[in-house]
Amino acid sequence: MERNGDTTEEHELLELLARAQAEVQAEEREARAEAAAEELYSDERMWPMALRELLRGPPSRGGSAYPRHDPSSQTGLLCGVEPMLLHRSAPAPSPTSCFDEHVERPARIVAIYDRLLADGLVGRACLVPVQCLTAPCYLLSF
Repeated sequence: MERNGDTTEEHELLELLARAQAEVQAEEREARAEAAAEELYSDERMWPMALRELLRGPPSRGGSAYPRHDPSSQTGLLCGVEPMLLHRSAPAPSPTSCFDEHVERPARIVAIYDRLLADGLVGRACLVPVQCLTAPCYLLSF
């Protein structure tokens, strides 16, 4: 059976090819957007002052750049997560590994906190300072 000079099989193949090309283009756009975000969130000089202060820790006396927050809130948000910015996941073992999707990297943490600030959620939370685990405390857990 022919339709406009193409057989049904040819038409189906053309549709399949068009969908595959659209998918590749979407993946390329996503990769470009991720690269731009990675660059933005990897450069501390690009971060707003409130974001830098939130990542560094609880406000120092007179720290006017520190984001507004609600100490009476029952919702806590860790602040001073700067040590987490030192963590980066190991590369995925293979390109087909199911563990390669959301690798931990500093820019992801920065992007999350930036979004929390932008959406006003930090202002509704009680900020809880991070306490780094020390070797003696870790050993007590065994």
